[in-house]
Order: sequence, then structure tokens, then C-alpha cells
Amino acid sequence: MLKFIAHDVKNQPQKTNPFDEAIKDVLKESGTCYLLTPYFNIHIIIEFCKINNDSILITDIGELKTNISTDSELNFFINLIELEILKVYDVPNLHAKILLKGGKLLVGSANFTNNGMGRNHEGNILVSDNSIILEVNNWITNLIDSSKLASKDYLRCSYAKLPLLQSRANETKAALKELNRPLISVKPTKLGKKLKNKKNGVHEPIGNNGLISDIVKIFSNLEEALVGFFYFKYAYDLFTFSCENNGILSTTFTKDKKLTMNIGQWEVISIKRKNNIYHIVLGIDTLMFNNFNDITVIKNIPFSRRFAKSEEHNHVYLKFEWDLKNKFPKPLIDSWKSTMLYAINIFKHWISSSFKIHHHRIEIENLLNLKNNEIIDTIDGVFKL
Repeated sequence: MLKFIAHDVKNQPQKTNPFDEAIKDVLKESGTCYLLTPYFNIHIIIEFCKINNDSILITDIGELKTNISTDSELNFFINLIELEILKVYDVPNLHAKILLKGGKLLVGSANFTNNGMGRNHEGNILVSDNSIILEVNNWITNLIDSSKLASKDYLRCSYAKLPLLQSRANETKAALKELNRPLISVKPTKLGKKLKNKKNGVHEPIGNNGLISDIVKIFSNLEEALVGFFYFKYAYDLFTFSCENNGILSTTFTKDKKLTMNIGQWEVISIKRKNNIYHIVLGIDTLMFNNFNDITVIKNIPFSRRFAKSEEHNHVYLKFEWDLKNKFPKPLIDSWKSTMLYAINIFKHWISSSFKIHHHRIEIENLLNLKNNEIIDTIDGVFKL
């Protein structure tokens, strides 16, 4: 039996993602799960491993920095190997996109990424024909026999040796195209949890003229914009690795021309430019950072007790002046991380409210979901327009 899997091209909102449904259908089968893809989203791999404690990923390790962009993601990936939940085989120049388990197979053009399953118009075939399954199974077995099993040391060494991603011309063109492209009506994949780009059930483009105008209102140049978004992405990545997004995170440009991220009702970070001076607000743990000699403090404001379950704590809002060309001191970063984890713990059962509805700009979150080189290309495009 064969079934074609693709997004509806009639611009009708879809209740479910057809790729998600096909993947769930395959994963219901018994046996080892084989995933072949040159490009993947680490969160999708994690979802597979939650269902299968016997999973094999066959990929091109040469593309590892395309798939994994941070040390924390790499550590999470390696942890799956250490726990013997996942085996990884390195096949250079692999281009196949296959999911095989038991008596079902999904094969086609879609990589196992947010873009592949929830943004692009791809075409896959769901197969349950035993003769085809056997033939593909034999091919995969031969591929594994001729490839290298990737140990954690091999992955770390390979990752360290890979050159930093360069902005290729086609990537720049694609990033600029995202800024003003027409609405594509596809249902985002739920497996890649970092992609939170739903609005009324319909996919929304990464950028629009509103995002462009807001970025240039806050940041005076490309260099400072990239530094600002680096810290927002740091917070966003920490959040997405620490808990599921059940409505506690919001990102917005406020009316007073300030870029803000909140966890629940705690302001995690905000950046505002006033008279060409940047005012930064961070939530910090004063037990870890209390030496303010290197920064110009404007305000030191305690968190409201009711948002901290009336517990005694050492977390405050710190508002200070900062030159975005300089990096935050490491003790400040560590204390900021401590406060974010504390806020996540308090708001992990937060239920979305009017705060979330009125203070959430989806295109900012979409931007933060991109890889670092894609963010660079996109913001670079903003300042060139």
C-alpha cells in the first residue's frame, strides 16, 4: 500500500500536519527505528527517542554544524548516545530521507527538520508493502555495515574540526526572500518543539515590514542588532531545553520601542535604545553577581513576591546602560541564567492568559528558531533594505 504525504496547496488551514501523522503511523510499528537524513532538528530526534529506546540515526556528520548549532545541543545529542537510546552512523554524502520501522516506511524529499516537515512544500510516500520494506531494510543494513559507528568522542572531535558555517549566496537569498514572502498555508510540525510559528492554525512567515521597522528602531546598526539577538537566542535556547513551551514565554516589541522577552510575568531580558544609549534589563541572582563596578546601574528592582510564591529569594531586575559592542561579564551571564531557571520552575505550569495574547510577536520567536547563520543573513537583509 502506498500513500502520498504532502501539505494542502489550496491555501486551506490544516488541522494537523500530514508529515507528523505519517511519522506517528510509522512509529507505532514494533522493532528498531531507522532514520536516514542529512539534515535534522535535534528536538525531532529527541521526540523519536522518547517513543523508541532503540533508534538508529544514519546521517552525514560533515553536516553536523548545520544540524546542531550550540554546545548545549551537542551535549544533549551525545547524552542520547551515552544512555544507549540512540546509535549514530556516519555516511558521507548521504542524501536519502527515510524513516523505517517494522512494516512501514516513509520516504521522500522532506528532511526531518522544522522546515522540511512544517514549512516547505515537500512530497513523501508512506509505504506498507512488504517486498519494498524488505528491499529498503537490506539496503540500510548494507549501508550500516559499510559505515562508521559514531562514538561520543568521534562526534565531539568531528564537531570541533568542522569549519564555522559560512553564509552562502543561496542562504542569503533565501533569508531575504523570507522577509516579504506570501503566506504559505501549511501546518507547522509539532515534533520540532522549537518552531512555534502558529497563529490561528496557519503558518506565518518569519518576517514582515513590522519586524523590519521595529529592528531598525531599536538597533542603530547590524553589529549591535546581532549582539542583541545573540542574548535573546541564548535565553530562548535555555528556555526551550529546560521545559516545554506551554504558554509561559513571550517575545515582543513594546510600544516604547523596546525588545522584550518574558517568562510568565517575569522580564527575562529587554533592550531599549534611548538617545543612542542602550538600556538593558536582566533578571539576575544577586548571590552570584553583586559587583556593579563595570556597569552603570539605573535601577535595581526586586521581583514581585506574588510571582515568586511568596518565597524569599535573591532575584532582582537589574537595569543598566551597556555598549552592545562589549560582551556581558561571565558572572553576570551565570547569575542571569540562574534567574531564568528559577523563573521557569515557578511558571512551568503557567496557563496562557491575556498577557500571552497581547504581548507575543510570533515573527520574533520564528527568528530565534533559526540557526545562527540564518539569523545573521536575515538581520543583515533588514539593514540592507
